[in-house]
Amino acid sequence: MKLISWETHLPLLCKQPKEFARRFRWPLVILGIGALLDAITTMEFLCFFGADSEIHLPQRWVCQMLGVIPGVPIAKALQVAFAVLVAAAWRKWTPWLMGLCGILYTLAAASNHFRWIG
Repeated sequence: MKLISWETHLPLLCKQPKEFARRFRWPLVILGIGALLDAITTMEFLCFFGADSEIHLPQRWVCQMLGVIPGVPIAKALQVAFAVLVAAAWRKWTPWLMGLCGILYTLAAASNHFRWIG
């Protein structure tokens, strides 16, 4: 019995991205919708309060360097790409991790919209 399995979906993601997207379409839809909602509300929040009010340091840097309007989508795309890459590394957990990230992005969007933090 193996305690740790190093099997991943990374080869599928890198070599056959269309098959990866087909296989994990619903978790990717959840992730995409959550990320889109978070990007929209983050852009609204940062346009009102300024890039310095972003609590995530890498996103703040991107927004400070490029401005809020181009910075938020670029930073969010990088975040989503990293989330998919990390999720693909854990074969058994891939769909659950992407779905969870989508749910967390949706909660972050709600926090931005309702000003739950700061």
